[in-house]
Amino acid sequence: MKKLLLFLSVLVFALSSCDRKEIVQNNGNGLVSVNMDLSSGVKVSRVSRASNDFVATVPTSYKVYFVSAEKTEEYGKGDIVKTADVVLGDNNIQLPDIKYNIYVTNYVPSTPKTEADIKSMIESIPVSSSTLYLVKEDDGVIFHNTKTITETLVNNYAAVCILDNNFVTGAQYNTPPMNSFGTATYTLSGDWYYLYVKGNSTNTTIWLKNIPYNTGSYQLKEDIEPNYIYEYTVTDDTNAKFVLKTEPFAGVNKKDLVVE
Repeated sequence: MKKLLLFLSVLVFALSSCDRKEIVQNNGNGLVSVNMDLSSGVKVSRVSRASNDFVATVPTSYKVYFVSAEKTEEYGKGDIVKTADVVLGDNNIQLPDIKYNIYVTNYVPSTPKTEADIKSMIESIPVSSSTLYLVKEDDGVIFHNTKTITETLVNNYAAVCILDNNFVTGAQYNTPPMNSFGTATYTLSGDWYYLYVKGNSTNTTIWLKNIPYNTGSYQLKEDIEPNYIYEYTVTDDTNAKFVLKTEPFAGVNKKDLVVE
């Protein structure tokens, strides 16, 4: 009887050293000019392996919402003062000189009208998706004094990846994605079936072929953490050896899951 082994490699979505800085100048007419240098905060460390590692697609375009954090003569607390399209890198935005709550995300399923709408929209980010949705929230930001704010966008997803080989036909996450902007079906990209998952478990059904005496699927239930890539390889080679090297960590991480 053949035995099926599942090997796991874990790569870190390392935080980028590039920060977002906002340098503010008051132009004397009640507006401030905000220079936003936006960083995704995500890059993928590389390892040497026989197959190519999964590479996450990091979004480059985002929406930023400036919400009044105080009541003024012109704005009520919670009013959306300005919405702007921003990209990774430099962006220049002019704003009234008041205190703000700031929200940045590439998840925009609808047009929010209030701060409560923005918060609800962010809370509705799918639990599983083929798109990497990033988000950042800043409260109580005051621009009228020249200052620098350093931060990175937040990635709440783990990337779960299954090598496309002679034993795998696809995979399905066993938790509903919560809305139509997500998906529970793994997407094939290059050498890998992948899905971005917000949960703490892979909770995935892998569909199999060419495995005698097997029911045709394998239940993959492994612990995962946000901001990591998890690569799984299904094989019937009982002599297979796997050595994992990652940055900033180095070492061996080998796991055999046997299916009979």
